[in-house]
Amino acid sequence: MAVIPTVVEVRRQGLKVCGTNVVGVAQMPFLEGVVKDLDVADQVKLATQVKEFVTASQIKPTPLVIILSSEVYFDREMTGTSDSEISAQGQSFVDSVPLVNPSSKLFKLKDKYRMVVINRRLYESIRSAFEAVGFPVTAVVPELVLGEAGVAGDFDANACRVILKKMDYVLENSFIGGAQPVEKKAGINLGLDKLFGKHL
Repeated sequence: MAVIPTVVEVRRQGLKVCGTNVVGVAQMPFLEGVVKDLDVADQVKLATQVKEFVTASQIKPTPLVIILSSEVYFDREMTGTSDSEISAQGQSFVDSVPLVNPSSKLFKLKDKYRMVVINRRLYESIRSAFEAVGFPVTAVVPELVLGEAGVAGDFDANACRVILKKMDYVLENSFIGGAQPVEKKAGINLGLDKLFGKHL
C-alpha cells in the first residue's frame, strides 16, 4: 500500500501541516527574520526551525505535498487565442513580476489558462528543509488549482482530506512534473523541467 503523503501549506506568515500522522492541522509560524518579501532570508534558521517543529510535533517522515497559498504567488489569466499569443502573454507577465528568482507554469482550469509565478528560492528552501529530515517532495501545487478538486475556503482538516483523496489530480497539476500539453508546444514552461523535473 502506498504511503499517504503529508501536506504542507506555505503562507506568508508560516506553514500549516496536516496528514494522517498529524493531529488536526499543525502550525509553524516563521521565526522573525526567516522569511521576508516572499524570500528566505535565513536558510539555516529555516532548516533548524523545520527540524525542531517536525520533532516536537512527532510527524513521521512521508512523501510531502506542498500547497502554495495564494499569498505566496502571482497569477494571471491568459486570454490569447493561440499558443504563441499565450506564450508571449505569459512571458510578459513573468517579466513583470517583482521576484528575483521566478519560476512559472501555465495551468489549464476548465477552458481557461492561468500563469502562476512563484519565487523559486522560497519553494526550494522549504523543500530542502523538509527533505533534510526525511520528507521527499512529490508535488508543489498552487492553491488556485485546488478548487477544481473540490477544495474551498481555508486550509483545514477537511481540505486536507480532499487533497489526499485527489492525489492523482494534485500530481497532474504540480509545478514539478505533470506539464500541460500547451507548455510543450509553446515553450511556456520556461525551463521549469530543468529546474525541478530532474530529481523526481
